[in-house]
Amino acid sequence: MAFRPFERDTLLQLTYTILPEEKEQVGVQRVNTLLSRRKDIHNDSILWIGSISGLLRFNVITHEFRRFFFDLGANLNNAVNSIRTIYQHPTGFLLLGTWGGGVVRFDPELQTFSQPAGLLKDRHHGLIDAIVPVDEKTLWITSAGGIQKLHLDSWTLGKYLENDYQSFLIYGCKYVDDQGRIYTWSQDIFTFFDPLLQQFTEHQLPPDLIPELGGDVKSIARDEKRNALWLAVYGGKGIYRYDEKERDWSVFEIPALEESGRIFPTSLHPLSNGKILLLTNQHRLHLFDPGSHKMESLDIWPDPRVSADVFLEHSDGSYWFSSRDHGLIRWTSTGKIRYVEELQDTLYPDHYISLSHLVEDRRGNVWINSITGFSVYDYARDTIYNYPWALQDTATIIDFVDVLEDANGRVWFLSDHHGLMEVSPDHPEAGIVQVIDLPWGNQLWSGAADQRGNLWLRSITGLSCFNPQTRSFRTFDKTYGLSDRAVSLNGLDDGRMYFGEPGAFQLFHPDSLLLNEQLPAPYLEGFAVFDRPLATEAPLHLLSQIDLAPQENFFSIRFSNINFTLPMQDSFAYQLEGVDPDWVYTQDRREVFYTNVPSGDYTFKLRSANNEGQWNPEILTFDLNIATPWWKTGWAILIYILLATYLLYALYRFHLSRQLAREEARRLQELDAFKSRFYANITHEFRTPITVILGMSETIQSTNEDRPKTLHAAEMIKRNGASLLKLVNELLELDKLRHGKMHLQFVQMDIVPYIKYVCESFQSLAKSQRIDFCVDSEIDTLVMDVDSEKIAIILSNLISNAIKFTPENGKVSVRFRLARELEKSFLYLEVKDTGIGLSTQEQEAVFERFYQVQSTEESTIGGTGIGLTLTKELVEQMGGRIGVDSQAGRGSTFWVQIPKTRKAPMLSKQIPVLRPKETEASGSPVTVLPKETSAELSSVLIIEDSADVAEYLQHCLVGQYSLLYAPDGKKGTELAVEHIPDIIISDVMMPEMDGFEVCERLKNDERTNHIPIILLTARATVTDKVTGIRQGADAYMIKPFAKEELLARLDQLLALRATLQLKYTTALSGHKPDEPLPADPVDAFIARAESITLEHMEDESFSGADLAAHLHLSPSQTYRKIKALTDMSTAVYIRHVRLQRAKELLADDSLTVSEIAFRTGFKTPAYFSQCFREVFGESPTAFRDRQGA
Repeated sequence: MAFRPFERDTLLQLTYTILPEEKEQVGVQRVNTLLSRRKDIHNDSILWIGSISGLLRFNVITHEFRRFFFDLGANLNNAVNSIRTIYQHPTGFLLLGTWGGGVVRFDPELQTFSQPAGLLKDRHHGLIDAIVPVDEKTLWITSAGGIQKLHLDSWTLGKYLENDYQSFLIYGCKYVDDQGRIYTWSQDIFTFFDPLLQQFTEHQLPPDLIPELGGDVKSIARDEKRNALWLAVYGGKGIYRYDEKERDWSVFEIPALEESGRIFPTSLHPLSNGKILLLTNQHRLHLFDPGSHKMESLDIWPDPRVSADVFLEHSDGSYWFSSRDHGLIRWTSTGKIRYVEELQDTLYPDHYISLSHLVEDRRGNVWINSITGFSVYDYARDTIYNYPWALQDTATIIDFVDVLEDANGRVWFLSDHHGLMEVSPDHPEAGIVQVIDLPWGNQLWSGAADQRGNLWLRSITGLSCFNPQTRSFRTFDKTYGLSDRAVSLNGLDDGRMYFGEPGAFQLFHPDSLLLNEQLPAPYLEGFAVFDRPLATEAPLHLLSQIDLAPQENFFSIRFSNINFTLPMQDSFAYQLEGVDPDWVYTQDRREVFYTNVPSGDYTFKLRSANNEGQWNPEILTFDLNIATPWWKTGWAILIYILLATYLLYALYRFHLSRQLAREEARRLQELDAFKSRFYANITHEFRTPITVILGMSETIQSTNEDRPKTLHAAEMIKRNGASLLKLVNELLELDKLRHGKMHLQFVQMDIVPYIKYVCESFQSLAKSQRIDFCVDSEIDTLVMDVDSEKIAIILSNLISNAIKFTPENGKVSVRFRLARELEKSFLYLEVKDTGIGLSTQEQEAVFERFYQVQSTEESTIGGTGIGLTLTKELVEQMGGRIGVDSQAGRGSTFWVQIPKTRKAPMLSKQIPVLRPKETEASGSPVTVLPKETSAELSSVLIIEDSADVAEYLQHCLVGQYSLLYAPDGKKGTELAVEHIPDIIISDVMMPEMDGFEVCERLKNDERTNHIPIILLTARATVTDKVTGIRQGADAYMIKPFAKEELLARLDQLLALRATLQLKYTTALSGHKPDEPLPADPVDAFIARAESITLEHMEDESFSGADLAAHLHLSPSQTYRKIKALTDMSTAVYIRHVRLQRAKELLADDSLTVSEIAFRTGFKTPAYFSQCFREVFGESPTAFRDRQGA
């Protein structure tokens, strides 16, 4: 193999044969085999080359070679001269890694080799593979024996990782990163070594010095002067000495007493005089001099059987001992022994407390830990204070394992089950002031305080450093090189700490422990959608944005970091902006799931921290876009806006149309209301003259019986008036149907005889028109729900129309039967005629309102066009149907179907049928006979604005009643108050004041509220009737009315007044002056009159004028009102009240008849007896005797 340097400018290849003169001695192949090279850092023309046969220096300018051998006496083929690696220190010397000779130092200036002692441990460690610098004072050395650390200032090697000699896993250094980690390979296995995890150096006892009992290192004392450590090994041969510089071991035995077996120390205590105090397994004290290696037994007290377990050298020079037999003992520098009796066990007075720790604080106080509590020796007061082991406010007993004082003077107690507790040294009587929650639990094994104020705590999780200022923890476990067998932790006076374990100990300095300053960079490992990895064009960690479809909103992100130092203790913080409100922290979870994420733009951020909790400021971010679904895109939103605008416009148009429809409906309602009012008013206007016409026609007929022409004229007047009345009634009935004010009143009855009875009333009319009229029934009986009034109207209209449009010698027939259709039964009724018939167009319009069939030559009879419309409305209201079958010139057949039901109550007896009024044919009027009049007529006030109606009423009532007349309501009320009539007849619709207001005023006036009032009106609605009744009307009559109806109403009202008079004259009301008046105004008036009369009972001069004055009425008004209510004059009424009172007093036997006469206002007893006999039919004495019997 040849070395061929290239010159850039000429690309000239030069071939050199290295030292050809030596090729016979070592062989050409070995001479020219090069293993390593290094350019001189101080001279660019020098190139150092490591070959299989020594070190070569090559001058690239002169092209001269020179060989240097480490061992000139060795054979050139010896592996000690095989240089595999070269490192040049900044100061200029070279370190050569040989294959078998270890590390060799070469000085280029002196051209000499040297190898410091201790650098070559054994054959495997001499097989050097690589030299890696850490800094100017420290190098990593990798060899077949493992990895070692070379300290150039002391030229010492530290072992960190031993190789497995069977597998040789560590072989060859490939890379060293900026954290000092070494990456190696061997047998296709790639490994790395992290110095951060190898910070605890373990020192093994030589195998021949390990005792049979296990050899736990219990205590270590430092000998600064001799750079040595003295160890107390359980079961050992004596006190062990370890030379830290020379790394060798020696043992000094403890002389045993004659009766004792092997003695070995259990604890070592360096004294201020340089000697070491030993406590042994036999609880004896020994003093050891490290300089002279002399051991002597220390007898403090006379009894050699007294044991010593715990020792403390006080700053005042005294020694404190814990003895099983004598408790706590203090031995002063003068040799005085003091037994501390205050620590005697309170539970077992004959025993002393077993102490575990004695600690002196900076105040000179001694903290004493025992199984029953802790005590404090107050050095200033020379007093001991005892405190039981219990937490404040609880009865929990605490088992303590150690007591520590930190650099700041605070005292801490360590418990095996309750963790770390703080006690105030200034106020120990306060007990435990604070309990520190430990991250791993509350178990502690041992502890020590360092010089910086930190507490080092040994627990099941490892070694933890607690900072009392920040209350923070840092934990080291076996991954850092800490032995899991080490339990007890103690400190040395030089600041170092040690763990004792079986056959070894670990030594470290708190300040030398390295912090993991590497800040791991976060790394994106995977991205999955619905648990399926997302396919991307480039690796995930190279992407700055991930785009997802709208439906891909269930995804997970898997992350990690680039770190090989305790990666499982790293922490992470992540946030998906727009979803997570803040950073989310995690350590165990390395994957995060997001579900149902809305469409939009998001940013995922990731941070990571190392095991020390230090966060890397670098934040991994990538954008995440979830596409907007088409229904949320801008175009879709624009369409939505347009649709919404259209819908709003449509709604506006709809609302506008509805509003217009409502306005139209309102207008129609107003028109309909106007029409209704018009119907009501026109009906009133119609009925008023009709009343006069019909009434006067009857009067003419009754007074002109001997004058045929006059009778005939009166008959025509009556017939046309009745025809006009029929038309008005039909209009009103149709209006009721249209407004739903006409209600059906069904009863169960046999409809067959009723139909025949209605049809029979038209026989005379048909006969007068020379028309053959017949009724044909297919059934003899049919019981069903019937409204007889509506059936009569339907039949009357159909039959009258048939007769009207049938010429002479024609025929009209009525047929009815029971029909069935779709399991339902109907009354099928048809009226058939041989009249003029109807065309097809006329058949479609015949049931419309006001439609009239066109007149023909054969028939010139017209109609109103209302009858068939009313008939159709009535049939449909009953749930039936009506139709017509007709041909022009061949007659018509009108048919009706009415459902048969039987739900109404059964009629007890058949309703009598009134014969229809003969409007189309002549007939004889009903003769009304005049009523016999009494000697004294009752007075009637007529209030009517129509003179004709007033004259008709006068004609009806003249000779039977005393009449008063007023043309309007205002004058009527004045006449009523003035004359107090017996009855008032008033029209409703009048100028100045209508009948309702007249009624209201008179009924609310005490002078007239007793007068019965009859209202006359053409307004036949229920509302009008209710209004009149509410205003106090006693009767309501609809125009036109018959004379007999009016006289009957007047007779009924007078009969009611007679009943009322009987009520008020039978007996006294019993009302007392201090009681409230009755609610009824008439009763209230009588009660007042009676009460006033009784108050003036003994005043024989009390007259009707006095009573009127007390009632605030005129004497005439009082007379007429009392006369109307009691049928007595005022004087008679006062005497009546006196007699009724006297009748009551006669029941009192203590009063004589004369006394009663004077008490009731009679002038003499004789006059009293006369009046009493006239009223009651017997004398007062006879009445009393009869009542007493």
